[in-house]
Amino acid sequence: MHGDFAASNAHCVSWRADTSAATLANGNVSKHTTGGSWAADTDDDFMFRIIEDPAGTNYEVSSGDLIFEEGELSATYYTNIKDAGSSDLYGIKVNFVATGLESTLVEIRTSTDGISYTSWATWYPADYTMRYYQIRFTFTRETASDVATIDSLQIVADQLA
Repeated sequence: MHGDFAASNAHCVSWRADTSAATLANGNVSKHTTGGSWAADTDDDFMFRIIEDPAGTNYEVSSGDLIFEEGELSATYYTNIKDAGSSDLYGIKVNFVATGLESTLVEIRTSTDGISYTSWATWYPADYTMRYYQIRFTFTRETASDVATIDSLQIVADQLA
């Protein structure tokens, strides 16, 4: 990551490093040690993941993963409202990797103006005329003692027109 970042409770950044003299795949890394100066780091490879934490119920973010709160059978997670940049026809793709789930309901709402939104509807890999969109996930596990984790979640809007 590069740039100026303000402290925020809206996102969780999970970092990992392979420090076993790994080759850095892309980009460059510099590190700063207390009292020292910035220096190139050529033998470590870093991976990071950003998880939004805007709204929802019965989950928490831990080590970059969404996990159920203790004793809860279901958890609801809302993404932030996304701006695709212009009103047009988009294909919305949703991919996630999870363990310990019995079922998942994925819903979408869209808007062309950012003010009036459609009602929540079941998401299908289809084409949507919109500029703004939001996705809502309801994850359910069979029993409250099952370990359920959402390890990866990706949403992509591809402009079709």
